[in-house]
Amino acid sequence: MKDIVTQDSALALVESIELPDHDTFHTSESDALPQPDLTQDSGQNIAVGSQIAGFGAGFDPALRPAIANAFLIAQLAADGAIANSGGGSEAWYSAYLGILTGLGMMAEDSTVSMREVSATSLYLHNEIIPVLTTLLGPAAATSTVLTVLSGLEQMDQDSPWITLFDRSSQRASANQFQISQAEMIGGVPRITLAAFALSAERSVTQVLFFRYSTSQATLKQFSKSLGLNTHVLSTAAPRIAEKLADRTLDFIADIQI
Repeated sequence: MKDIVTQDSALALVESIELPDHDTFHTSESDALPQPDLTQDSGQNIAVGSQIAGFGAGFDPALRPAIANAFLIAQLAADGAIANSGGGSEAWYSAYLGILTGLGMMAEDSTVSMREVSATSLYLHNEIIPVLTTLLGPAAATSTVLTVLSGLEQMDQDSPWITLFDRSSQRASANQFQISQAEMIGGVPRITLAAFALSAERSVTQVLFFRYSTSQATLKQFSKSLGLNTHVLSTAAPRIAEKLADRTLDFIADIQI
């Protein structure tokens, strides 16, 4: 039987989270991370640590900061849990999803798949786009996240948000990153979340721009469709923001395309 998530249990969860030491992301003044305006009603994409989070046009602006902070605290909590107890990608994603669930993001369905990445592919994002297109279904036609991925080859690979994303995605066992799209469907908020783990023979320094230098690499994909208990998340949101403090300045950035 699953535990019932309540406003009180979400607050207790936030209090129990032990964040890893704050490793400040240093940038020069000219390369400062572009902070997002989460009050806009248009489509929007932001980098949240090792995650690209897209919000469709019309997605409630009031929910965007709470969702972004929930993604960040879940990543940091999972980093801390793995640092203390060990474990690979699956253990990390289990810890990450456990935090999201406790904050009111309820999994409605899930899939896990493995695929061998061909050495003939130039960029990893070309492998990811078909996966996300399938997961998003009809929403793929207007997905802001897919727009970002499709435009990566024209972007500056040294831009601050890409540097942040690549830095945050490198973990001990593999290069791990998440991509999400939040949409209002029939007036109800829904989030499609895809998490990836890339294992290759050589270190990957730029994940999304990875040019395959080996004959093959293994890409593991976990996906979830998440419903959102807005009452639970909204109750926990102020305490999450307080606990993260200035980490949002170092780990959340606007994706400018």
